Amino acid sequence: MEDLEENGELQGDNEDGFVEVLNELTAAERDDWQHEVMPVRTALFKARKISFKIIHSTTILLPKWREQVAGTEFDGQILPRDVATRWNSMFDMLSAFIRMKEPVTTFLDRSSNKLAEYALDNEEWEAIEGLVSVLKRTLNKYYQLTDDSYIYRMAIILHPELKLEYFKEAEWPQAWINAAVSVTREMWEQTFKPNGPRVVDGNANIAEVRGVGFLSFSFSLADPWFLFSNQLHRRRAISSTH
Repeated sequence: MEDLEENGELQGDNEDGFVEVLNELTAAERDDWQHEVMPVRTALFKARKISFKIIHSTTILLPKWREQVAGTEFDGQILPRDVATRWNSMFDMLSAFIRMKEPVTTFLDRSSNKLAEYALDNEEWEAIEGLVSVLKRTLNKYYQLTDDSYIYRMAIILHPELKLEYFKEAEWPQAWINAAVSVTREMWEQTFKPNGPRVVDGNANIAEVRGVGFLSFSFSLADPWFLFSNQLHRRRAISSTH
């Protein structure tokens, strides 16, 4: 089966971290493992391909898809793509497949659409449902993060000795790192960024700064960006003592 990548847009499976485990398996155990995961990998591959081909076939498949769902509860909806820059896009894509299972199946069965090779069997549909269930729990856990969790991540990003290296060393997916940076920037823009020059007492909160690890920095204590980062670190330090 061809690789998941198409026009540089779809990324193949990342198997880093599994190599050592697989090498320790016996041939029989490896065969069993491959048999168990194949429906999941195949289902994900097909879903990505179907979505990609429909969206990028603007003169043939996309108009046919719109015709397929016209007049139904899915009128105007398309199958979203799984993209590397949006960490929750796989959930969005697979959820759409489950919701629109009937029109998707009909669309794939039409010989004129030339997508028969991507038809999903019962086992693959079950695999998609399982993936959606797992991803939904993951998303729920993410959205249940407390305000302190956001503060913690923003403080790490702003810390002169840590910044993004903490997340990279922790092997966070790049999309998650991007999300953390985006949250930090948005909070800065909406809440803390001043409209004009701001002057504060140069002796402000030196002890507190040292207390949370800011022993060296290259910007002024009057710098609004520093004040923002310092406030986050103080709040994090206070919450960690409770």
